[in-house]
Amino acid sequence: INAEYMGAFSGVSSAAMVFFNRVFLRALSRTLSFISLVLLLASCTTATVLPKTSLELSRLLRLSDARTPQQIHISLATETTRAVGWVTFEPPCSRFNNTHECLPPSVQWGTESGRYLFAANASTSQYYRAFHHDALITVSLGMPTFYRVSSGGSADAITWSPEFSFSATSFQQAPAFTAAIFGDMGVNNSDGTMALLMSGRSRYSFVLHNGDISYADDINSHLYPSPSPSSGPAAYEDVYDFFVQRLQPIAAEVPIMVAPGNHDVTCHILTDLGCAHGQRNFGAFNHRWRMPCEESRACPQQHPTPNISSITPSTAPSATTLANSRMNMWHSFRMGSAVFVVIDTETDYSGAPTTPHNLIGGSSTGFSSGRTPQLKWLDETLTAAQQTPGVDWVIVAGHRPLFAGRSVLVDWPVGQELYVRRAFAPILYNHSVDLYIAAHVHWYQRLHSLTQSGEVCDSARTAREHCMPHIIHGSAGNNEPLNQPGSNARTLVAFGDYTNRGLLELQVFNSTMAEVRFIRASDGQVADRLVLRK
Repeated sequence: INAEYMGAFSGVSSAAMVFFNRVFLRALSRTLSFISLVLLLASCTTATVLPKTSLELSRLLRLSDARTPQQIHISLATETTRAVGWVTFEPPCSRFNNTHECLPPSVQWGTESGRYLFAANASTSQYYRAFHHDALITVSLGMPTFYRVSSGGSADAITWSPEFSFSATSFQQAPAFTAAIFGDMGVNNSDGTMALLMSGRSRYSFVLHNGDISYADDINSHLYPSPSPSSGPAAYEDVYDFFVQRLQPIAAEVPIMVAPGNHDVTCHILTDLGCAHGQRNFGAFNHRWRMPCEESRACPQQHPTPNISSITPSTAPSATTLANSRMNMWHSFRMGSAVFVVIDTETDYSGAPTTPHNLIGGSSTGFSSGRTPQLKWLDETLTAAQQTPGVDWVIVAGHRPLFAGRSVLVDWPVGQELYVRRAFAPILYNHSVDLYIAAHVHWYQRLHSLTQSGEVCDSARTAREHCMPHIIHGSAGNNEPLNQPGSNARTLVAFGDYTNRGLLELQVFNSTMAEVRFIRASDGQVADRLVLRK
């Protein structure tokens, strides 16, 4: 059905067949994709709307105390630096008076509670109705870091956050670690997963949300943006604000890393229609998070974030400008003896589902063909990881799977899995990546170790080619139902759970052993585990 995939591998060279592939089959593919999406969404249960009281509380927090730092979270930058991000809903100098200097938002930190020996001013950008701030802080390895962030403004009117703390360890001295990984969380049906995160946060070195983060684009209606006050651009921000604020008790003390998913494109699942300009092209995703784009040489180009004095509603940087300066779309980071590479399965490869020309599903300004910047960066990053002393494990995470225990015809767009596989699998297999973790499909599936062509590995195949384990976990929450497996699950799937939500725990023990566990949210028990050995 997928025209580009068929054209690339059919070997047919006649002009008639080329024209048939490019015109007729492409049109047929798009038509079937749209029909498939409509049927898929129509089969879903009605979206569970965020409780009205929760939205009202979110709005009340924003309107009644607009200067108080909210949605505080940290992320990994380098071994000795962490990024701190937070939000205020009032321009820092809006209450400025001439008797005091207007101070920018800032972070203060130190190694003792209440004693802050260091400070850094934040970079600030305005997005929609909020002001997003982030700053880098330098940590002392092996010691706790205590920090607080400010609203900025007149010296007599600055509001400080409560104090938070975290610890950072040396990669070489602490190669072992445990991380929590999940995808497709959202607000609804995620209480159990949130409880797991809260109970395990003291053990986690970081949390990775593998795409489809807040589900704010799909909170009220599957098929069209509603003009009611409880939906549209304002409600999109209400839900996203509520989601990140809900994460604050965890994310303020455990680094949270993110990957883009199909629900992170724009303010509505199907189209840019009705979305504010800044909400399009992954605007919320790139404004709300700060991933190690610069640190992992993933930024396409460098543009300094504008100084706070230049930020006004009329001069605020667009989503596109910010994406070029602080892009979260793909990046890498190290923890202990492992390198994690986060890829973007939504844009910037041939056949990507989100392009500048999309009419359905939102659009992007990224590259869409050839050896794109992302694929070039991925190849170079994996090469560097293999050559780095002390790195024993290389793990890649991306929202969409390369293989799954279901028909490619039920995905959106139809056959998208084939494009993802064709773009990324050759690079991952060429570099002998240890594990690929995906989300997107609302289940937990542990596939058998597979060859690049999708064959289940036996001893003979393992001896002659790289065999890579695949895990799909897109059942952390959200307001859509869990998915059921297809007929090919009997061949590809070693274990599947289609009734429970939860999260993954990845634990690296040493240079030769690691383990991935699927923890059920319903009872906190381990439902499945994969042991990796070298």
